[in-house]
Amino acid sequence: MDRLEVMIGRVQVSFLKLNNTIALQPGSRILACGGESEYLSFCDFKSEDWTVGGIAHSLPVRQVTWTPDGKYLLSAADDGLCLWKL
Repeated sequence: MDRLEVMIGRVQVSFLKLNNTIALQPGSRILACGGESEYLSFCDFKSEDWTVGGIAHSLPVRQVTWTPDGKYLLSAADDGLCLWKL
C-alpha cells in the first residue's frame, strides 16, 4: 500500500494513504486520523503506537479537527458530524 511520510518537528511519521485527514491534538503528541473506513484512529507520533477508536460514521471520514483546548474532536463525513470528548 502507498504510504505518506509526514515530518512533525523532527519526527517522521508514516501513514497509509487510506487516511483522508489527520489533526494534531493541541499541546499533545496525538494525531487523530480519519479515512476510507468508518473508524477514527489515533497515533502517538513519537512512539508510533496506534489505537483504533470506535465507529465514527457509516461513511468514510472526510475531516477531523480538535477544539483549541484539545478536549474535543470533531469528525465529519457525508453522513454528518460527530463531536467526541477525549
